[in-house]
Amino acid sequence: VTGSSGSGGRGGRGRGNFGGNNFLVGQQSGISRTNAFGLNYGDMWGKKLEVTGSYFFNNSNTNNDQFSNAQYFIKDSSTQLYDETNFSGTDNFNNRVNMRFEYKLDSNNSFIFSPSLSFQDNDRSSAVNGVRYYTLNDLISRTTYRSEANSSGYNSNNNLLYRHSFPKKGRTLSVNLSAGFNNRKSDIILESVNEYFDSGNVNDTTQQFTDQVVKGKSYSTNIAYTEPLGKKGQLQFNYSPSWNINTSDQEVFQYDNIAGKYSRFDTSLSNRFDNRVTTQNAGITYRIGDRDNMFSAGLSYRNTQLDSDREFPRPATVDKSFNNILPSLWWRKKFNAK
Repeated sequence: VTGSSGSGGRGGRGRGNFGGNNFLVGQQSGISRTNAFGLNYGDMWGKKLEVTGSYFFNNSNTNNDQFSNAQYFIKDSSTQLYDETNFSGTDNFNNRVNMRFEYKLDSNNSFIFSPSLSFQDNDRSSAVNGVRYYTLNDLISRTTYRSEANSSGYNSNNNLLYRHSFPKKGRTLSVNLSAGFNNRKSDIILESVNEYFDSGNVNDTTQQFTDQVVKGKSYSTNIAYTEPLGKKGQLQFNYSPSWNINTSDQEVFQYDNIAGKYSRFDTSLSNRFDNRVTTQNAGITYRIGDRDNMFSAGLSYRNTQLDSDREFPRPATVDKSFNNILPSLWWRKKFNAK
């Protein structure tokens, strides 16, 4: 069991993403407070089943307040001043579970099942107020910006591996099945007002709400068979199909002053996209050598089918097929036998 709690400041700029470590957002700049808890588990369930697992929880809260003052010297010897305040905050919750079940049926057969699940909830808010002026009574422009966003989602990956060793040394069969699922939902409110006093009090106002849902599914199989050839040679056949299905639905609504809510659907900023990729891969590889000197040569064929449908902002359909022949050569030499 592990745990930690702390706070501190971080300089620089952060960037949010839905990538590394199965988390939706990355590190953020500002003053942070973090609480973390972890648990590791390992045990034998009977004589043939070994179980290991881990659980990790992380909560971080980050606040970043910035104040800036700038002075600009214009060619005609006049001076422009700019003052800005920028407030932002992030509250993030992460949970991650990893498990591994290894079952040894006998000396020639084994199964390994490795599921993992991570999910996150993230709240972000920011507010910016800026004013450009000659004097406090002679304004040039003023900007007010506010945004609030909530994102939540999960990633799940599951892997099942079966391995079989035949009585003949070097003859093996392995089958690997994988399935992955992910889902992310985001709600974003954006409000901004730009006022230009030098242009006759012109206002540029944006009030919009974004509802975004991204879903993904992936399935793959890898079947490998090895056959010994001579004392140091081995021939491997493999077949690896995979299927990936992704959907993205982003709907943007502008604020309707008469209705008093975000109800005007904006097709120019909205998009609906379905993407399907099917891959078929088959190959053969020959290896010869030992741990000090190894050479391999292989050849594989890959077919990739891409199908995409888009509804917004403009309807579009993609139907493409790609075929590739992929040769490979590999040689390893250990010069120091020690």
